[in-house]
Amino acid sequence: MPSFSYPSSRASGYVVQATDWNTDIVGNIQWLGKDRPAVLAIETTNQSIATGAGQAITYNDTDVYDTMSQHDVATNTSRITCGTGNTGLYYFHATGLFATHATATRTIALRLNGTTEVYKISAPPNFAWYWTIEGFYRFTATTDYMEVIAAQDSGAGLNISNATFSSKFGAVWTGQ
Repeated sequence: MPSFSYPSSRASGYVVQATDWNTDIVGNIQWLGKDRPAVLAIETTNQSIATGAGQAITYNDTDVYDTMSQHDVATNTSRITCGTGNTGLYYFHATGLFATHATATRTIALRLNGTTEVYKISAPPNFAWYWTIEGFYRFTATTDYMEVIAAQDSGAGLNISNATFSSKFGAVWTGQ
């Protein structure tokens, strides 16, 4: 699979060689087009979210697409990473359905590296909440990862109802 490479400077009158063309032009176009880092993870079974502290939503089903090995369906299934060294600016998006409850406030957040909430949304009680959260974040280290965190305060478990409306979590690389 091609990777992005910065073309070297050329002197005036330089005749482009086939290897330069393949590396500087063809490889970069392929990478920016269909081969740039992008992933869409999905979950189709319910996940119970305990009351109190937030917990990561897991995405264990086969990915819709994953161009650069950014999500693993067997290990750390809640995480999207930058894959094989593709740091840079990413657009993250996630959707799902939080169960109805008469008194519970429900929240969804995008959390960086297990500690920092970079985006957060919440909903009041009394209705099923079809949520969408999205935002940009720059991965600066190859170990960076993003997760979707769900929290609620009903006093008992509430489902992220994936059997009714599949939860999705994705990312697309947008640039350096």
